[in-house]
Amino acid sequence: MFEPPELEAVRGSGHFRWNRGGWFGTQLGGSAWLLTGAVALALNAPVAALLWSFCFVVANFIGTLLWRRRHILRPHTALQLLLMVSGLLGLVAVCVLQLLVPNMAVTIPALAWDSRYALSRYFSIPR
Repeated sequence: MFEPPELEAVRGSGHFRWNRGGWFGTQLGGSAWLLTGAVALALNAPVAALLWSFCFVVANFIGTLLWRRRHILRPHTALQLLLMVSGLLGLVAVCVLQLLVPNMAVTIPALAWDSRYALSRYFSIPR
């Protein structure tokens, strides 16, 4: 059976080259927070969670399309496009959350600490 020849990836300038681990690490690293956020939002804001999941899927779909076009695109240009898409979809996700659930109180226990207490453990600060 005839198989199409393996297309050679476009080389970047200098040492910048296409790399599977670097590409998919950047792609998943830039979009994983959307999926974990969707899981966290699922009970309190299911519509927002669905839209966050959709943003995750779109970001990874576009990232995969860019990877499959590596025989045409230079790696630096494709990486800039991937980061732009991830950033724009992240902005969309945050705006969607603000529009759909404007009064949602997001608390992060690690950030809810008294800085004076934390510093007083290492420095003598009068209370």
